Amino acid sequence: MLILEKQPKEETMSKINPRNGKASAIDRAIIKKILDDSSIELESRVILGVAYFTAGRIGEVVQLKVSDIGHTHLVFAKQNTKTKSTRQVLIAPPLRALLDEYLGTIPVNQVWLFAGRNIKSRPETHLNKIVAARKLDKIFKMYGLENCSSHSLRRSILTTAHQLGGTLADIQQLSGHRTLTSLQAYIASSDKAQEKMLDLVSW
Repeated sequence: MLILEKQPKEETMSKINPRNGKASAIDRAIIKKILDDSSIELESRVILGVAYFTAGRIGEVVQLKVSDIGHTHLVFAKQNTKTKSTRQVLIAPPLRALLDEYLGTIPVNQVWLFAGRNIKSRPETHLNKIVAARKLDKIFKMYGLENCSSHSLRRSILTTAHQLGGTLADIQQLSGHRTLTSLQAYIASSDKAQEKMLDLVSW
């Protein structure tokens, strides 16, 4: 059961799963269903889509500027990333479609991709990461997804990419992890992955 209580400003969003101490990964079929669900606010779906397809941390996602969104790539500025290094990510077609729809709804002079709620009085502000995470929590609750947080999206795409045969080196380029060891801690083990492995070695 997700708890949507107000949290202190300094507190980070929970990533706890009682099974393994990490946020649960979400199946890509459910991600697609959510992104296609027009009953959900467009901004919330775009936040989810960016976090998923770029393996972005919520703090990185809310600090994106409109100018960071190119035709083919999206850029996380180094000052906004955990590793303090610029990360350029190819924009997946489903995310491109969402972004194009969303960009058509915001003011042409808007600086931040996700503007703060007090944009009229302070147009330089971006959406607070806790507010953004609560938007995602609302979606997770709507879909009955337990033990999920904003970090579930990052973990989900890395796990899915690994299960579908992506190399650790390629996945590391997407995630921005400094080491393969730290990356592997994000990849969820599953019966599906183990079954695929056993099929490869069985006769």
